[in-house]
Amino acid sequence: MARPTTSTGCQACRNMKKKCDKARLECARCKRGARKCPGYPPEPQTVFRSMNFSAAARANKPTMLSLLSDSPQPFFIQPSTDIAQYAIARFVYHFVEPPSIHGLPGYLDFLPTMLNSAEKSLQTSLLAASLASLANVLGMQQLHTESKVQYGRALRSLYAALGDESTATADHTLLAILLIQKYEVFTGNADFRKDPHESASTAILRLRSPNYQELGNKSRSLARTVLLRKEIQAMDSRSKSDTQVGRGHVDSIHLVGASLRMSLRGVFESTTKLQACTATQGEINSMPGTTLTEAWDFAAKVYSDLLAWPSTLPPAWKAKTHTLLPALLPTEGMVNRQGKIYLFTSVQYGAVWIAYLCSRIHLCQSLLQAHWFVHRQRRTWSGVAFTPPEDEVLETLHSTVDDICASASFLLGDVDKDGRISSAGTEKKSLGAFFLLRGVDVALSVDSLSSPQRRTILDILRRIGTEYGIEGALKRRDNWLAQNPEWI
Repeated sequence: MARPTTSTGCQACRNMKKKCDKARLECARCKRGARKCPGYPPEPQTVFRSMNFSAAARANKPTMLSLLSDSPQPFFIQPSTDIAQYAIARFVYHFVEPPSIHGLPGYLDFLPTMLNSAEKSLQTSLLAASLASLANVLGMQQLHTESKVQYGRALRSLYAALGDESTATADHTLLAILLIQKYEVFTGNADFRKDPHESASTAILRLRSPNYQELGNKSRSLARTVLLRKEIQAMDSRSKSDTQVGRGHVDSIHLVGASLRMSLRGVFESTTKLQACTATQGEINSMPGTTLTEAWDFAAKVYSDLLAWPSTLPPAWKAKTHTLLPALLPTEGMVNRQGKIYLFTSVQYGAVWIAYLCSRIHLCQSLLQAHWFVHRQRRTWSGVAFTPPEDEVLETLHSTVDDICASASFLLGDVDKDGRISSAGTEKKSLGAFFLLRGVDVALSVDSLSSPQRRTILDILRRIGTEYGIEGALKRRDNWLAQNPEWI
């Protein structure tokens, strides 16, 4: 394949490898040589020297850049280089999902309409996340460096926006926080234990909560995205996400999605009560005997409702099972207990399924811990039958991990919604891998996994990190391997 030109001089000067003054209509060198100047290459052949040629070729793909031309207004305040423009277009292509025709809200579908904002915090946070994602995929150190520069600018701009009463609760400020959090996942710098951005977004939502029903569709969609992230994050014991802030943000127009959010809250509340009752032996002996049984009864009801939740979904929302030959699976073990994979109508439905499975793991782990606590307190709880029984909960836990692995083929783009294998060279969107990361991260926290399950999860994390440029997956994998060196 011919190498794209990086010179903008006339053809004669380029052939002689001489500097061209690029004068119009003919250059000075051709004029002095009394020859006809052959002219200059058209603009599409010109690329920046800092941009490698594979990136330049992909930058001209209409599937991404057409996103910029569909709007009559400028898509975004133009970045200073074509590589930055391409990074933003690529980010929108990979991480924006429109609403479903079956009633499921989109993901970041409000982003393109907000990019005309001149707010510095939004501009710099988007550029930081976009450049970081692109740098990971291409392995370009200068893009990594530039993304860090933009990240620093984004933090400073966000600090200024939060300190200004007129912008502290604005949509662009909340969106900037969300994009900064994405940057930190892309670069592997997310810290669930002490994430100041979680506190900032919680404070914004609390201030906006009384007027939630008066917000426009764009603002409500943004708030819904942030809240669902918090509620899923709360399934991780490392997280400090506040789920209570979402009580004033119930969206009646998305009843099925609202039912999932209510289920997530039920899981969070029931597990919190169970953990409080089983925290220490001293506490339980000082409590009335009904405290643990009441918490357990509540958790058992949530468990029963959670297992029944998929049967309440409309057909378009349900996961479909599909048989795929083991030889066609990119990673061994990416099937459920029946040897099948899961297919979804779109990536968003897969994300809903992953959120549901994360809540099942969290509740099962809390119930198992409560069972183990009762075993240690046999004298106190002899004769009391706690349901569901321990072996049933353990089986549900392990089958849920298998369900997450069985969802990976679709979310990683290995197969489409009809089960067809993706053709070689097809560019796979990164959003599915981004959603899947949450599921495999939670699954990796299960101590009782079998060796095949553990190997499958570690390999999925490797793929998410290397193929989709999400460094957070590799960091999670490396941290676990460092604590379990026998797996290296």
